[in-house]
Amino acid sequence: MKELRDRVVREVRKVVVGQDHVVDVLLAGTAVGGHVLLEGVPGVAKTLLAQAFARAIGVDFRRVQFTPDMLPSDLTGTMILRGGELVFRPGPVFTNLVLADEINRTPPKTQAALLEAMQERQVSVDGIARTLPEPFIVVATQNPIEYEGTYPLPEAQLDRFLAKLDVTYPAAADEAAMLRLTHHGVAPATLADVQTIATPAELLTMRDLVDATTVADPIVGYVVALVRRTRELPSVSLGASPRAAVHLLAGAKAAARLAGREFVIPDDVVAVAPAVLRHRITLRPEAELERYRADDAVAAARAAYALLAIAFVALAVPATVSIALVAVVVIATIVDLAIAHERLRVRRTIPRTLARGVATRLLVETDSPTSRRIEIRQAQPADVEIEPSMGRGTLDARVVAHRRGEAVLPPVTARGRGPLGLGRCTFAGEGAATLLVYPDVVAAQRVVVALRRGQFRDPGLRVRGPLGLGTDFESIRDYLPDDDVRQINWTASERVGRPMSNVYRIEQDRDVVCLLDGGRLMSASLDARTTRLDAAVDAVTMVALVADELGDRCGVTVFDTELRSRLRPRRNGGRAVVGAILTAEPTSVDSDYDLAFRSASGGKRSLILVFTDLVDESAARSLVASVPVLTRRHAVIVASVRDPDLDSALRRAPTSPLDVYASAVAIDVLDARQRVVTRLEHAGARVVEAPAAALGEACVRAYLRLKARARL
Repeated sequence: MKELRDRVVREVRKVVVGQDHVVDVLLAGTAVGGHVLLEGVPGVAKTLLAQAFARAIGVDFRRVQFTPDMLPSDLTGTMILRGGELVFRPGPVFTNLVLADEINRTPPKTQAALLEAMQERQVSVDGIARTLPEPFIVVATQNPIEYEGTYPLPEAQLDRFLAKLDVTYPAAADEAAMLRLTHHGVAPATLADVQTIATPAELLTMRDLVDATTVADPIVGYVVALVRRTRELPSVSLGASPRAAVHLLAGAKAAARLAGREFVIPDDVVAVAPAVLRHRITLRPEAELERYRADDAVAAARAAYALLAIAFVALAVPATVSIALVAVVVIATIVDLAIAHERLRVRRTIPRTLARGVATRLLVETDSPTSRRIEIRQAQPADVEIEPSMGRGTLDARVVAHRRGEAVLPPVTARGRGPLGLGRCTFAGEGAATLLVYPDVVAAQRVVVALRRGQFRDPGLRVRGPLGLGTDFESIRDYLPDDDVRQINWTASERVGRPMSNVYRIEQDRDVVCLLDGGRLMSASLDARTTRLDAAVDAVTMVALVADELGDRCGVTVFDTELRSRLRPRRNGGRAVVGAILTAEPTSVDSDYDLAFRSASGGKRSLILVFTDLVDESAARSLVASVPVLTRRHAVIVASVRDPDLDSALRRAPTSPLDVYASAVAIDVLDARQRVVTRLEHAGARVVEAPAAALGEACVRAYLRLKARARL
């Protein structure tokens, strides 16, 4: 279950950041068949979180917006007349995970319609009980700050929820990471990237696993004492019910399994107690006036139980023995705290330069001889994936950075425990580390090495050597029978009275200029972590390093409505090119191709690679109109990433009318792109289209083909 939990959290993080504890409770509810109530202010992603969670665990999902005019039949279903017969039309409750959005905005009559479904897993309509699918979970949300036009849930219904969670605002780092997620306008664009990593059958198997968790008798006694103590607190008018004890033990068993254990420990009960008990406790009015909360009552119940246990021991044994026991406990606690506070040295090893999308090893070690008592945690910065992020004794993790530029890795946190577990101390490791994330230079270097070994060739390409007469004049010599007529120097021949030929030096080094479109079109996402500009930057990196290997001069220009960055061609310019495009990010404006092309149109004949997106004829109109500015003098390659969604729509066999419509739209879009390609080729440019992972190699092959045929 722990592995399943980590995978679910990783998928949900693609959409919602900073709410891992909510995912843990939702997964625990799924494992024990319990329902969850989420309470939070508007805009903290309660609905989106439930939708992403359902998608990750592979269950059917229905969202119901509760309103004041909603009827019970709108939820459970009703009988309708069809073909002269009464048939049952199921309501939205017939699903695996139903999201009851703003449940406190509908009248009690409709709220009560959920009672049978939540408790009995069935719905009775027209005197017939109809079983709900398994697993069945209700995730309800409510707003704690608006009470006008709301209907508070009755205690009978609140008691049927396994847990109630307060969904709060995310931390600053999590909020920044959320803003870096891809959006279509204000809607998240990454929900479709959430992968299904479980099946309903596996979830039912997980429930059997939780049921088999070992629970010792002292744990059972602790749960009973804790629940009973909530009924005796002076600040509480209504304590937790026996159902609360059942839910508390079930939640503790799920927490143990999620932590990777086959048995329950007191910490599991303590961890889930606030979420399981807070909505089952009704405070007295005077306690509410003093701003006393249900969580405070749960904490008081735990503390009272601990004091009661100590007092019972003191009464059951003689005074001298009690004093001795207390002294032993105090001394043991002090010694345990001293051991836990021993100086701990934490060493973190990770390269300071990373390649985007390439896994790198992170190793965190301590000098403690008892590594089992040390828990290590490495916080994850935005756009950096660390798996796993926690370890015991040492942390050997895999780090993948998904954003170019600087990434700040927070300090490592290590928590040491004493041998008895009574004392704990948290240590901060080395300070924050600044990592420099480059484009995918690993793939580029792989191509350079293959080129150096003669293993990177275009299939079917025959290298013919330098062609033509060259362009740089070198000397004059006597005419030879096999000289090209264009080499004859007629003026010199007239002066000396015999045929003379010019000798030209054939240039081996060429100028390669990459024009990188940084405008609106390049901000489109290819997957959850990669934009079209990211793929283009990786391709430019590969072309630049290959140009260094071939002895050519390479430069780059990043543009949108203006020239944002310009590096003129230079020898061994690969490193400078990578530095110039390291922090390039797409903007929200349409690019000015004419400005960029005119800036590169001068000088001697060069290879110009234009990295942009070919959407359709209207969007590419300015590109097609501006290309002749370059093709009059230079060899031009227009490079674009193939759209993976369009390719997938054409490869996938249609199973529904929607798939047929998607295929038809994909064909129309590809036809429009092909018309753009045809117009560019008529204007003298060559067009390279390839998937994101192969765009760099495709550009290098086109570059080598032109160089081998002396077209530069």
